[in-house]
Amino acid sequence: MMWCLLALAFAEDPSVRVSGYLDVGGFATTGDGVSYRRDPAGEITDHPDEVWVFYGDPWAGTVNSRGEPADLGNDRNNLDRVDFIHSAGKPSLLVNTANVSIAAARGPRLAAQLSVDLLPRTGALGAPGDALVVDLAYLDMLPWENANVRLYVGKVSSAFGREYQVRLATERFGITPSLMSRYTVGTPTGVKLRASALDRRLWVTASLTNGGTTTSRFGHFYDELDSNLGKTATARVAGRLRGLAVAELGVSGQVGSVDGQPDASVVGWQAGADASVRVEELEVVAEAMLVRLPADLPDEDFVHAHGGYLETRWTFRPKWGALLRFDWRRAEMRVVDNFYDSNVGRVAVGLRVRPVPELVLKLEYLGIVEFVGRSFPDDVITTSCVYRF
Repeated sequence: MMWCLLALAFAEDPSVRVSGYLDVGGFATTGDGVSYRRDPAGEITDHPDEVWVFYGDPWAGTVNSRGEPADLGNDRNNLDRVDFIHSAGKPSLLVNTANVSIAAARGPRLAAQLSVDLLPRTGALGAPGDALVVDLAYLDMLPWENANVRLYVGKVSSAFGREYQVRLATERFGITPSLMSRYTVGTPTGVKLRASALDRRLWVTASLTNGGTTTSRFGHFYDELDSNLGKTATARVAGRLRGLAVAELGVSGQVGSVDGQPDASVVGWQAGADASVRVEELEVVAEAMLVRLPADLPDEDFVHAHGGYLETRWTFRPKWGALLRFDWRRAEMRVVDNFYDSNVGRVAVGLRVRPVPELVLKLEYLGIVEFVGRSFPDDVITTSCVYRF
């Protein structure tokens, strides 16, 4: 039906293209697959006034490019969370994502794109756990014929930082996203503008959206439809130099009413900087950011976080590549009376091979270290086989 509607919208001989990808893999974890632990009465983390205190990071043990953890564990009432994988520490095969995208264009100045993710997952008590996620749904317009400015309206990609550019399994060199990606790679609903100048040496991306760029899996700080009057403004400015090396430096900022807060005057913000250098088949990418999502009252949800990553990608043969990434996140967060004191570092080591242009095979190991609390086993080894069509 949705394809028919798009075809009707571009009925005068449009150019229609159907594409997508299939990402399948398998993973194994140490321990029980849960990458956080409870600290009773704040005995370890020095938060004696908080009743339910946790350390570690529930989203550190990711197993795929979607950022899904092996297991989210149980909440303070011992009830299951919304946890699509819930592996209980056991190795498993997994269809990470089956994606179908359709794009329809009416000349070079007007187009539409719809991208849908299908997620085969386990249900409960006979109910299917499978999910359908609308990843992108937007109009793409070129308002001025002789200006390099594009306007996107609908459910659009992020305008913050650079990791959103490689958020999909088909675009990401390795498998797992960084620890800070939860704040930057979401696809909000609104208006986005992207422009370039100085022979594409200067790029400006800006958006005005219902909510911020956090992912839907970080649900307490995510709004698809706004629940307050405030909107979120996001912008990134980047400069690019080409020579023996290709270098890019960018700065990003975001400000707006905090998602989930009914009072629009509760304003959150985040700021970041990113850099990349590519010399032939070697690329080094770095990104750092600071996040402040405050609460209106002392006992309401909030996040104070900072962190970043440094990633090296090396294609050492035409079909082979290797990845090394260090990332870190320091955060204090309250969610529904649960207090998280998170100070986590990770080392990611990956290998990839592309036997044919449409297929890439990836292997990645995540070593996770807790700098707050006691260390516990929560490392991850994961694989991904991505075929695009």
